[in-house]
Amino acid sequence: AGTVTPALYRGEQGLGWAIEGGEVDWHQAEVLTKRYVHETDTVNGRDHKRMELTLSCGNVITVDEVLLATGFGKKRPGGALINNLVETFGLRVSDFCGFPIVD
Repeated sequence: AGTVTPALYRGEQGLGWAIEGGEVDWHQAEVLTKRYVHETDTVNGRDHKRMELTLSCGNVITVDEVLLATGFGKKRPGGALINNLVETFGLRVSDFCGFPIVD
């Protein structure tokens, strides 16, 4: 089970709202395989590189991007190693768990 901050669920800009509105699909599973697929947009004729993912629940989905909940709790994992990286490189960290924010 991953950790998603409560703030992401709140209000019209929240994840919960996007899931209920059909803008985001929620899958709680492991990714077993990934392959890139190219699709042509029927509206503007542009090619899009997407990912086809096979999930541990048996679903195969094609996506533009993946948002991950890592499963970390409210304490920064990694101990001294992560603490040193944050301090040395001035990494931005989450207010929720203190873990470095990734792109």
